[in-house]
Amino acid sequence: MKEVSRVWSNGSVIRSWITELARDVFKKCGNGINCVVGRIGGGETGSWALKIAGKEKVDAHTLKHALMKRKKSLKTQSFATRFVSAIRQEFGGHNEP
Repeated sequence: MKEVSRVWSNGSVIRSWITELARDVFKKCGNGINCVVGRIGGGETGSWALKIAGKEKVDAHTLKHALMKRKKSLKTQSFATRFVSAIRQEFGGHNEP
């Protein structure tokens, strides 16, 4: 993953700020991202949006799933939760709970 993020950040047509952030995370952590615990905080705005979506009868399945993953990450971490938490730290300074 470290090499993929490096290649995609330098000279690939697949270039984005997120891949640059990922490259920076992998540089800090080494080959993996085990330096990040993987607990994803926040969710207050998403919870509010989900409540409004329910009142307005708008499908918000993806938002509901994301909020469930955040909550689950407080107990059980994975590569995915570590990655999301690390990217949140990089772009917004969001520390893990």
